[in-house]
Amino acid sequence: MKLFFSIAAVALLCRAADEPLLNNDQVFVSRLASAGAINCLIIDLDSGDAFWGSAPARQEARLIHIEVKNGDAKAKFRLSKTDPVAIDREHTKLLIDNKYVRAFREHLGPKEGEKMHERLSGGRVVVWLTDANVQVMSIGGEAKKIHQKAGDVTWSGGPLTHRGENLDERAIEMIVVDLKN
Repeated sequence: MKLFFSIAAVALLCRAADEPLLNNDQVFVSRLASAGAINCLIIDLDSGDAFWGSAPARQEARLIHIEVKNGDAKAKFRLSKTDPVAIDREHTKLLIDNKYVRAFREHLGPKEGEKMHERLSGGRVVVWLTDANVQVMSIGGEAKKIHQKAGDVTWSGGPLTHRGENLDERAIEMIVVDLKN
């Protein structure tokens, strides 16, 4: 009886390690790379670096794998006049721009806010590199508070116009991945 429960516990732990962080019709995000994943963005949570390509052979818990689905679709992606990379270089650094994704790293100092900007992509993945308490304001004036932990992965779909403000006394960082499909 004890052996059965031990095997069941190990199986449950293994399954939990393989659970996706996010899985929708556009992306599959996990800590373990999918076998054969080719349209894959790999984010190192320790360094904040991002790499594009096939999933690495080694598996590390501190890597986030973002596999882009429908990667062969013709992209209708276009940049806005208020694209965050163009208008707010103080807070935004472009990491990768290819036919599948546009990934950039955002940094907000203590109590800092970014400029109002527009994202025209069909959706985006945000990988939080630090704990964060942020207030996001829409162009219409709506305010929403967001609380994230380092390593969290979030999704938002569709185009949006907004600005974020760091509510913390410490700097926050995240990687935003706009999908082009």
